[in-house]
Amino acid sequence: MKVELLKINTLSSNILNKLSIDDDVSILRKIVNHPNTTAETLSYIANKSEDFKVIENLLNNHKTPNNVIDKLVFNQDRDIFLSALKHNNISENLLLKFSKTQDTEIINNILENNKCSEEVLQNIVAYNIKDEQILKTVINHKNCTENLNSFINEINNEPQKPSLKDKIKQKKRDFK
Repeated sequence: MKVELLKINTLSSNILNKLSIDDDVSILRKIVNHPNTTAETLSYIANKSEDFKVIENLLNNHKTPNNVIDKLVFNQDRDIFLSALKHNNISENLLLKFSKTQDTEIINNILENNKCSEEVLQNIVAYNIKDEQILKTVINHKNCTENLNSFINEINNEPQKPSLKDKIKQKKRDFK
């Protein structure tokens, strides 16, 4: 009965909220995927279920609130962690924190996030100054500024490259 009810696209958010008290993960999975499910209901389900598919569905739902995404980014499962980095509702401070790495898998997932600020992109550049593929991806990111683009092009064209520390110091001076 509930499964059939959840197939109705016009089902109200009120009914979806009431159905979310169910402990059946197959019901919860469908609620998380329903277009009329509210952020509050998604948050409630996130706090109650540890089912991988429910979590995966939460990470694929643009309405999942940032407090849920910020919690999921600390999940021990690497796939969940990486998916949380891509979610546009992740907090900026977490993107900043995790952008300070040379782990290409983490960086590539962050770069898929449209919310990446210039500061996040600068961190990625600073920690991956010698990785041409990552630098190309940063240049092509929609939030890469002309200044950062110029900086990346300059460092790629320098005959004798200064140390990373010197580059970061110079970049900070350039941005002031």
